[in-house]
Amino acid sequence: MSQDFEPAERAQIEAALAAGQALTCPSCCAPLDRTMIPPRTDVSYVRRRIWLTCGSCDKSLVLDQPKAK
Repeated sequence: MSQDFEPAERAQIEAALAAGQALTCPSCCAPLDRTMIPPRTDVSYVRRRIWLTCGSCDKSLVLDQPKAK
C-alpha cells in the first residue's frame, strides 16, 4: 500500500515541478515516476493532473501540472 508524502515533502516536489527540475523523492532521493491523468469528461473544467510515484519507497501523490508559461 502506498504512503502519502508529508506536507513539507509535497511542497518540495511542487516547487521542483513548477521550476521544471528533475523530480526526485524527498524521502529516498529516487527518481519519481510520472503518470499523466487524463481529464474527466464529466466535469465542466479541465485539469491537467500528474500522478507521481516513488518505486523505491512506494510513496505517491497527485498534483495539478503548472500552467505553461
